[in-house]
Amino acid sequence: MLDRRREKRVKGELVREAEKIDREIGRDLGEYTRIKDELEGIERDKCRGAIVRSRAQYAMEGERCTSFFLGLEKSKQERNYLKQVEGKDGRKITDFVGIAERVEEFYRDLRLKLRGKVTVINGLIGSKLVYIMNVMEMPERVHKEIDTAINAFLWSGRGARIVREVMENEHKDGGMKLINLERRRRH
Repeated sequence: MLDRRREKRVKGELVREAEKIDREIGRDLGEYTRIKDELEGIERDKCRGAIVRSRAQYAMEGERCTSFFLGLEKSKQERNYLKQVEGKDGRKITDFVGIAERVEEFYRDLRLKLRGKVTVINGLIGSKLVYIMNVMEMPERVHKEIDTAINAFLWSGRGARIVREVMENEHKDGGMKLINLERRRRH
């Protein structure tokens, strides 16, 4: 309780000192720095306390069984799973393939530039696929289908204009940092 009061008091002092600095041109920043350091010390102490409490809780409860963590993972996956989407005609799509096709259609209709498409692939598609590939083995056939879909999305169904290896290079090497699922699959 005293720590909260002290933290609130120090935050108030910091705000008042910042206001003085704004009003008075050429004011020395020493007092502001001192108050800021004091506030950082309070926050550091709070973090240490949280770490100590979490270690104590772990020592008291011990390691949880695997089924507990699998249950957490399953509930998180259920919350994040896209169960249905609305089609262009307003009807609800609930099957996995239909949802995937509608999502692809949505991004295709955005008419993104190449950099935007790479961002969509890396951020939305790639992260999910890498997670799945780390959890389970992906058959070669599925990997090729995903690769084909990525190429079709990148090049709007037309042939590739830039070699895939170049697209996967770093920006400084002339690439766009496109995710390489094959390389990720091997790790």
